[in-house]
This record gives sequence, C-alpha cells and structure tokens, in this order.
Amino acid sequence: MDVSVLYTNIPHEEGVLACKKNLSLNGFSQPFISDFTAITEFILTHNHFEFNGQHYLRTCGTAMGTKMAPSYAVIFKAYLEYANEGGVMLDVDYQAE
Repeated sequence: MDVSVLYTNIPHEEGVLACKKNLSLNGFSQPFISDFTAITEFILTHNHFEFNGQHYLRTCGTAMGTKMAPSYAVIFKAYLEYANEGGVMLDVDYQAE
C-alpha cells in the first residue's frame, strides 16, 4: 500500500477495525468504542463529493480534508505495521497536526 495516498486507500472495514483495536488497547469503555465506531462508519459511508458536475460517493478511504483523516491514517498504518510483523497492535502515541 502506497502511504503517499493512504487517506484515500484505507479499506473502510479494516480502518474501523484498527480504530476499535486502538481504542480498546488504550482502555476506552465498550460504550464509547461502539459510539465512536458508529460515528466513524457514518463519516466513511457518507463521503459524497462533486467533480466536473458529477456526484460521487467514496467507497474506500477518506477525503483528504476530513478532520479525522490524519488520526485515522496513523492508527491504520500502525495497525498494518504491527500486523505485518506478526505481532499485535501496540499502544500508539500520536498527535494530529
């Protein structure tokens, strides 16, 4: 996966799973994780845009301008790195700029 275009290529199902695992590892409650997951899924599945007068629905990834995109991409990248090393997703300390 090319990280230079990561935002627009994160599969929704895997991205949401990475977020769930990260929240769980960081001690968030199950009700919070459920609410966060529902909000994340809503954002990802209602990402409409217009180009050359045509309307489109993004079915993979997130828009570059979405406020959640930087954190979402960092969490997903950490998830991939640890999964590829045969380990589990570790506690990731990150800050969106």
